[in-house]
Amino acid sequence: MSPLRLRDSDNKYATVDGIAIRYIVKGDGSPVVLIHGAQDRVIPVENARNACKLLPQARLEVFEKCGHVPHLEKATEFNEAVIAFLDSDQSV
Repeated sequence: MSPLRLRDSDNKYATVDGIAIRYIVKGDGSPVVLIHGAQDRVIPVENARNACKLLPQARLEVFEKCGHVPHLEKATEFNEAVIAFLDSDQSV
């Protein structure tokens, strides 16, 4: 799978492997934490990095030795990252 790429100038669409997808998150200024596995073979971590660039209020957590399901593969770390985000000023 190729990285997420912008398709149009108003950032409403992107393409992944030539397939257009519509952004669900609109970048309305709400804080976001993105959690991604570094070894995800379904959706490359580069897609999460690109999404983070589109959402300046986003924070990216990348878990090493983790694939597509970080909430299962790294459950403790995942929960700690979510709790830390919710406890931070950024989540308000």
